[in-house]
Amino acid sequence: MKSEKLFRYAASGLPDVWLAGGVTERTTQNGTVFHIDQVKDLHQAIGLNLVQKEGILTPDEFRFLRTEMHFSRRNLAELMDVSGETIKSWESGKSDIRKMADACLRNLYLDHIHNDKIRSLISKINHEERQAVKLCLSKTTQGWQKTVAN
Repeated sequence: MKSEKLFRYAASGLPDVWLAGGVTERTTQNGTVFHIDQVKDLHQAIGLNLVQKEGILTPDEFRFLRTEMHFSRRNLAELMDVSGETIKSWESGKSDIRKMADACLRNLYLDHIHNDKIRSLISKINHEERQAVKLCLSKTTQGWQKTVAN
């Protein structure tokens, strides 16, 4: 049985992602071109493996998950209630990624894959923190309902 050649997938931004199959090599007049099958599915598989790994995410892994969710550093910082510089520091390895930030990012990624309810909730919390929201409830025949305050 012929053993399959492994392809180092450097485009992921992760140093140790290797592919067995799903890669087509073609030589053109401009050099060698590689085609990777189902890149979106591949990235999701990488993300799910990162979420399930033991230990704190590496800076590269943290960045991979953030970018897969299409978060800028600023957007993620706002969700996590930290500064953009903190995110930059974690991703550059200048400071250690905190356990709560690691857990938060992993859960945000899982939520992103499945339904985005957590992101929506956090965004709503962040939005309402900036506004002094008055909650007004009225008793109705269907029970207590949120109403507009006068």
